[in-house]
Amino acid sequence: MGDDAPPMGGVATASRPALLDAGLWLRPATWPHWVSVLARHGWIALALAFSVATAGRLWDLTAGAGSRIQALYGWIPDIAQFSGLGESVLRGDLGGAYADPFNQAGPAQIIGDGLLHRLLAVLPGAAGAAVLMTLVASVPLLVGGSVAASLIRRLPDSSTLVLAAPWLTVAVLGLIGADEEYLMAGHWWQIPVLLLWVLAGGLSAAGRPVLAGAAIGLATGLEPWGIVGVVALLLAPDLRRVAGAVGAAVAVSAMLWLPFVVSGSFHMAGYHWTVRADSAWSLLVGAGSPFPWSLRLLQAGLVGAVATAVTLLWARPLLRRHAAIRATACLLVPVIIVLLRVATDIWFGSYYLISPVVVLLPAAVIWALHRNIAGAWLMLASWLVLMGAAGRGPFALSAAACVASVAGLFFLRDVPLGQEEPS
Repeated sequence: MGDDAPPMGGVATASRPALLDAGLWLRPATWPHWVSVLARHGWIALALAFSVATAGRLWDLTAGAGSRIQALYGWIPDIAQFSGLGESVLRGDLGGAYADPFNQAGPAQIIGDGLLHRLLAVLPGAAGAAVLMTLVASVPLLVGGSVAASLIRRLPDSSTLVLAAPWLTVAVLGLIGADEEYLMAGHWWQIPVLLLWVLAGGLSAAGRPVLAGAAIGLATGLEPWGIVGVVALLLAPDLRRVAGAVGAAVAVSAMLWLPFVVSGSFHMAGYHWTVRADSAWSLLVGAGSPFPWSLRLLQAGLVGAVATAVTLLWARPLLRRHAAIRATACLLVPVIIVLLRVATDIWFGSYYLISPVVVLLPAAVIWALHRNIAGAWLMLASWLVLMGAAGRGPFALSAAACVASVAGLFFLRDVPLGQEEPS
């Protein structure tokens, strides 16, 4: 037997290092640059593929008289009215924006819808409708993947398993049709409101109260209930600076709303909702009863009080922990506010729960892959939110998801990740 011959019943000795080297491919630090780029950023292509496929499935909705964008808007509730009001504001008619109490959207929202319609309507042929559908459908997918990627960058190590988090998040959101649901719901500023709350929480935790308050003010300009996000300002290391942040939020909100309030035709507060039979409010005022703005204010106070308690008791203690844990706390406080709002509401739209799930799901995936019990609770919360988004008992499921999210927040304190930072 020659020197190079393999031993009987085995492989060649010279091949063993090659087999061992193959195991290095499981370590991201040893990957070639192009493999690392694909693993870390390829999920973006997956998100765009899902959104393009969604646009393709819905393309027939754009067929009809006039432009394809107009035909598409005819299929989507509320968006045609919002964009029409925004167009009138862009032409200088402030008085007509809130003459009809039906308009409960913020001025920044209707102006944004008007600008979006105006910009895309000038594209040639059917390009405007194609771009609109692809762009809007991609929002929940890209946001979910970006949240997961952001948390990964804050972890002390990025194992191969954890790097799969953006891929898994995008795959789940795409397969359940979150992109199509978000597009067809027509309320496209729900996710931006939530992201502004997340931004406000992060800026507060970083000691930038004025910018944090400005983010809440902008969220309020998009949706009136955006003001409830002031709870996220309690994530500031020094609670004495919260007053300045609230002042900035009020100032920005006033700047956006006052021109319409003083126009003389502001009738938003005259709107009455109808209480659904499965809402907790039906036990107090009866199903089918009118629900005025005065009760909306009571609801906002209830949500704010409970969210404040959760933030002070379970979120603030995480501010001295590792960056990934702090970032997760800044994500979960806004999610809990939204879930409280839905659980105490009298009406439901699927878009209410699409926004929190694109933030909650990636956090759940990250901590589940990190094999922490907090991940299991956040996974449970994500599943409950997805079931609620489908319309089956959304109020009760949102309440249960809120409890599970708080449990996840509680168990994050036990994550053995880095040292606590000095207070």
